[in-house]
Amino acid sequence: MTVTLRDWQARVQPLVLADWAPGLPGKLVVACTGSGKTIFGLDTVLKAAGPEGRIVWLAHRQELLDAPLADVRALWPEIAGDCGIVQGNRDRSHKRIVFASIQTLRTEKRRAKLLRHGHPAVVVVDEAHHSVAGTYDKVIRALLGPDTLVLGLTATPDRSGDGPSLSQHWQIAAQYGIVDAVQDGVLLPPYLAIDKVPNLDLEAVGGRKDYDDGQLGRALLKASIVEHTVAALSRTYEAERLPLKDDRRQLTCRGRAGFVFTATVEQAELTAEALRADGWKARAAHGELTSTERRRLTKAFEAGAIDVLCNPAIFTEGTNLPRASFVCLARPTRSWSLAIQCVGRGLRLVNGKPETEGLVLDLGGAMGQHSLLGAPVLIDTGCTVHEDGRHRYIEDGAGGGRCDCGKKVSCLANRGPHVYRAGEIHCRKCGREKCPESPTGDHLWIPQGPFASSCAFCPAKSTNPLAGLVNERPDYQREAVNWRPVLGMPGVYGVQLGEVGACFNVQAGADLWRPYWVPKDCSRLVPLTDRPVSPLHSRMVTDDVARRVAAVNGTRGGVPDGARWLQQRRERLDLPRMADAVGLLQEIAA
Repeated sequence: MTVTLRDWQARVQPLVLADWAPGLPGKLVVACTGSGKTIFGLDTVLKAAGPEGRIVWLAHRQELLDAPLADVRALWPEIAGDCGIVQGNRDRSHKRIVFASIQTLRTEKRRAKLLRHGHPAVVVVDEAHHSVAGTYDKVIRALLGPDTLVLGLTATPDRSGDGPSLSQHWQIAAQYGIVDAVQDGVLLPPYLAIDKVPNLDLEAVGGRKDYDDGQLGRALLKASIVEHTVAALSRTYEAERLPLKDDRRQLTCRGRAGFVFTATVEQAELTAEALRADGWKARAAHGELTSTERRRLTKAFEAGAIDVLCNPAIFTEGTNLPRASFVCLARPTRSWSLAIQCVGRGLRLVNGKPETEGLVLDLGGAMGQHSLLGAPVLIDTGCTVHEDGRHRYIEDGAGGGRCDCGKKVSCLANRGPHVYRAGEIHCRKCGREKCPESPTGDHLWIPQGPFASSCAFCPAKSTNPLAGLVNERPDYQREAVNWRPVLGMPGVYGVQLGEVGACFNVQAGADLWRPYWVPKDCSRLVPLTDRPVSPLHSRMVTDDVARRVAAVNGTRGGVPDGARWLQQRRERLDLPRMADAVGLLQEIAA
């Protein structure tokens, strides 16, 4: 059976199939939640493998294995008999097309049984942002034969941590973002309403990459998050369209179906109980339920017997419940990936769906930290000196650490940011003192215009030069602290991002810009959008690069210390070394 691809899928597929070299790094397709990654991946690898080639599709959750198998049965029934699942007691390792659990294949015995039937022609890694974890890496490499092609699929190519980077496994072949999907009518436009729970104290909440769920759950319950959630779901809000905030609508969750994302199982259970008392058809779903119980709940949701599924972020990756048209973030998160995955659950567009938009109700402030616009760039988080990709930090004399590759961390004891607890003014890990004049020990940042802040208590200042290509006012004027012109390149503005390279914006018209990224080795010029876009769009895409750079360098809410605006001197970025990239920029600007 021939499957009719969406326009974006038909446009991207040749980019994957052309010049596809075996092994790692593989080709990575970044496509937003709900855009059809699974169908795209299946159609692409079936063409690449041919009628006889073996395919192994790797994932880390049962839902991510069952869903593609169901798609094959629905769209390619003639090959459904060639498919099987390898997970736990399910063992169809002899099938030509195998949907396999990473956890099951971590054992050598199960891998050997699978490989007894030959190396796969293609390995697919679903939710590929997990792929550099130790178990994933071991399984992927064990499956590779001399001619095995590797394809990765993800909506969030973001991994900030202290291990190997995604760029060691992948090269981005194409990206299809939320803005594109909304413009093409593939997704509902998201509208954001913010109603933060008052009196939420996160001071005592620990966690390295994100908040500790247990501690966060206790803080949320102390702030009466359950009562606040119930009240918020019945209110009407003036919601702004994301990501550009270029439209407003009066919207409410009442009359819609959707998800409430919580920090803990307890919060999910209490919220569902309180919503039922308020007239909602609500249930809690979480990992403590059996897979059969969770499937029963999702089927009831799809049938209309349940309107709200409260869950501690289990309905993020791989969840396809298009009836949902609202998501309530009843928790904060530092994780961009988690925030984006949650938002995508309420934007799926299906025939007969009455809503013309998706409503995102933010109760924890998560969307104040994250943008829906992502740049198609893999920021190198791994060590480029040590073969295993892991950093070795040495004391830098100021309480922080520096690796041989140049990466710094502000707190050597924590191998990342400082950790402050309630009532203390020193970092729990290394002892560094907080703001010396604040009664709480925290800096209180007061905006000083759109690009900088100063502490209300001490002389400390914080600048955010990547806050904008232009002001958001309709009558914007370009500002001196904004993008700096690059000498000899009219219409080209740049910012240096330290070890990550640099970003450029090239003026493409009176109100159109095109953002680009150049890696530190100056090897290529990477467009960050597939067409000229508005100044605000261009700004937000580049902000995403800066956000990830900041995360990699252990800073929060700002750019890394090494990021400096390009001045009128070429040596700041060693522009003469950029050769072809600079030539292309000059050609584009002209």
